[in-house]
Amino acid sequence: MRVIRKIALTGVLVLLAAGAFFAYQTYIAPSNLSYVTSLDGAVKHEVAVTATYANLETLLHAPADGQIQWAGPDGFRLRRFETALSIVPDGISPESTPPSADLTLMAPEGGLLYRSLDNLELVITPDNLMNMDLGSLLRFDAVLLTPNRVQRGEPAGKIVDNLSSTWAFVALPSVENIQVDQTLRLVVDAQMQTGKVKRKSANPTGVVIQFAQFIASSVQQRTTEILWSERPQSNGTIVPLSAIVTHGEEQGVYAVSNNIIHFRPVKIIDVNEKQACVSNLPVGVSVVVAPKPGLEGEFARNYKKE
Repeated sequence: MRVIRKIALTGVLVLLAAGAFFAYQTYIAPSNLSYVTSLDGAVKHEVAVTATYANLETLLHAPADGQIQWAGPDGFRLRRFETALSIVPDGISPESTPPSADLTLMAPEGGLLYRSLDNLELVITPDNLMNMDLGSLLRFDAVLLTPNRVQRGEPAGKIVDNLSSTWAFVALPSVENIQVDQTLRLVVDAQMQTGKVKRKSANPTGVVIQFAQFIASSVQQRTTEILWSERPQSNGTIVPLSAIVTHGEEQGVYAVSNNIIHFRPVKIIDVNEKQACVSNLPVGVSVVVAPKPGLEGEFARNYKKE
């Protein structure tokens, strides 16, 4: 009888242990874990900054009163002395007679024709960015206008020299470690551009730069947000910064292997606010995001291999 009781008791204990393990795995073990796959990529150090652009722009003044008839759309390329616009006097149909010479305006310079004005063409210029008080210049507000009818002598449009590089004042958090003639890397319209620092300013804080080329979007959007790459990016295996944990004296990630979570040491090459570039971790490994203590050896619940 005693042997039977011992066997029965052992069986009950085994069942209780199995039930406890099942309950732990079902109700207590972390079930809200999230996973990401390590990727081949780059940790970038980009800061959003504001740029105020300046190009070489020539205003086109109407030769007479009337309605403007343009030679082409915005961005239309003109050579010097090609027809930029004509003026149709009030009461005359544009189709009735060809415009006379005194009603036609030739392009004084080669460049791109633009119909829209912002009233800053003669204020925000490369020369003024270099030589005038930047605080005063940047206080001028843009007044957007696309004239259709003008009086004689009024600005009717402009020619932008797209063969000359664009300039800009770039507002920065600090200019302490920036030097004149230093080259900055800037992301404009999702493209990496470079610009050489021509002037530093403490108030307002920022720099005047000359881009390596003409920036097409600078004409119709005088002030815009761009990205400043304040230091070189690091390439390698990328994981979320929140996946990095310290286990004893080692840093690493909790990685999934055969549906089981194990701590895996990594070497951190570089980090930014959201990501870490690491070595000793292959691309394509699933790691736990924002892991909690005690995951070593746990079953990877809610895990689906990508």
